[in-house]
Amino acid sequence: MVMEERKQVAPPPKVEKSPYDMLKESKTSVEEIVAKILAIKKENKPKSKLRELINQTFLHFVTLRQANRTILLEGDIVKAETEKAKVPVDFTTLQFHNLMYEKSHYVKAIKA
Repeated sequence: MVMEERKQVAPPPKVEKSPYDMLKESKTSVEEIVAKILAIKKENKPKSKLRELINQTFLHFVTLRQANRTILLEGDIVKAETEKAKVPVDFTTLQFHNLMYEKSHYVKAIKA
């Protein structure tokens, strides 16, 4: 009996766009859509085209809000990490100041 070996190939990892890229793309898309809307209004074309463009604009606004929320959450995570890293530094600084106070106290006692 010959057993076939099946190699499992992992699917390629999803490459997520950074929130900043999402913001830039959505902003550009909204600007293009607004330009199209203005052109349609100037040329008095049917309003059915306007509805679709407005719906696309709303979808881009949702994407903008999502990207903004992601950026704000990333900022909160960085702030939390900074606060966590700050605790040992503050403790060490306090110890250093206490030692400097003790040193000055002992130096005064020796001089007296």
